[in-house]
Amino acid sequence: MRDVSIIGIGQTPVGEHWDTDLRSLGIEAVRTAMGDGGVKQVDALYVGSAYGATVSSQSQIGPLIADYAGLRGVEAFTIEAGDASGGAALRTGYLAVASGAVEMAVVLGVEKSTDTVGAERVFARSVSLDTDYELVHGATLPALAALLMRRYMFEYGVELSAFENFSINAHANGAKTRTPCIATY
Repeated sequence: MRDVSIIGIGQTPVGEHWDTDLRSLGIEAVRTAMGDGGVKQVDALYVGSAYGATVSSQSQIGPLIADYAGLRGVEAFTIEAGDASGGAALRTGYLAVASGAVEMAVVLGVEKSTDTVGAERVFARSVSLDTDYELVHGATLPALAALLMRRYMFEYGVELSAFENFSINAHANGAKTRTPCIATY
């Protein structure tokens, strides 16, 4: 395995991007990352997006962004792994470069989860659940997370107060004006 380095990053501000589509957000992050790394061409684009098809009505985001970002002819595909899609895309890019399959890859995580609200958003994100055994019984991602947390608390004797700092940290991070979109290569 070869050594792998992240040589550039790009990001878009977290916020309500009502006038910007999923493709444009991704292209902005990719171009910024490539500019930051001083790179003109790459061999592959790996895009992590769990809910592009259900929230933004756009599947095949990898090839779409590659085309519009001017990365024609590169290997490009979308990695979907629920809320771990960005991490899975980063792992895919790392393994592609480390193995020598590609010399340089761009990895992007992109979502527009605020384009839907309420029950529509809950339903759109429910594609991460097992349809036959979870969704059919009314499970949602927040409900399953709560059940897992309660089980953890029971098994390890942890009090609810032990989780306070997680919420405080998450709110502080969410309030920042710029957060990485995981556009690295």
